[in-house]
Amino acid sequence: MNTVMTTNQFTRCIMERTMDERLKTVWYLIALLCLSLLASACVPGTPAGSGGLSNPVATAAQLTTLPTQTPAPLEASTPSVMLNMNELAQAAATLNLPAMQPDAGGPGAVAMPQRTMLWLYGYPISGHVREPQIFLFTVKDLAMNDTAQQAAQDLQALLQSPQEAKTLPFLPPTTSVQQMHAQVKTLDFKNGKGVRYLTQYSNGMSPINNQWIFYTFQGLTIDGQYYIAAVLPVYLNGLPSYPTDTSNLPLEFTSDFATYIQNTTNQLNLQSDSDYAPDLGKLDALVQSIEVKE
Repeated sequence: MNTVMTTNQFTRCIMERTMDERLKTVWYLIALLCLSLLASACVPGTPAGSGGLSNPVATAAQLTTLPTQTPAPLEASTPSVMLNMNELAQAAATLNLPAMQPDAGGPGAVAMPQRTMLWLYGYPISGHVREPQIFLFTVKDLAMNDTAQQAAQDLQALLQSPQEAKTLPFLPPTTSVQQMHAQVKTLDFKNGKGVRYLTQYSNGMSPINNQWIFYTFQGLTIDGQYYIAAVLPVYLNGLPSYPTDTSNLPLEFTSDFATYIQNTTNQLNLQSDSDYAPDLGKLDALVQSIEVKE
């Protein structure tokens, strides 16, 4: 059964873990939530190994307490996100996270607007640098970060006039570079529209690999007030398992990196939805079920 557990009563927040921010900690409250979920699980997961699939299980050793600084209170009128997880997760923990200035997030952090985050528990991929998460931003709150505000403007323009671009809009804000985008497709959700694609972010010459590549959906509600961003790991047989796995890469990886990226993108585009795990069609169905409610 798909269960959404709302935790709007939390007055503290967790910081979402992404590859780019290199944040490896979460708040004590989310640790309690995860442990509570684990206690109710009847089947433990198995490790994914080098980028494979599994039913991930967090342990207490993986959860670390942050400094006990009380964040600013959230606005009371935080909207909610409803969705059908399409058997891709066992539950979704919903947390309202206050705005965060760069100096509060450590080295490499960026200004992060206030947002609602859904963390999907029981997602079928572990060992990935990104957590399976869905974010809801209020568009007016994006003004605190020029890059985030520009992403909303670029997405609005893209949806009004679809066209090829070097990079596609992406939130949450990051300091890394979008290496490529593949499997681009426009999707409607319950009260909005957006674009889904596969991508990978890096600040260097890294191979497209199963530890970094992910599915994302970037969308806007019909009224233009809310921005939805889904970040969901995917796996494809044949890709390197991790970013330092370069043993079987073509010669152009080192001699002509731009050609390597283009050729790899072309190969990703040739794959069917079912070649990926999870099936991209199931991820699309999850996204299309999203409804933002005030």
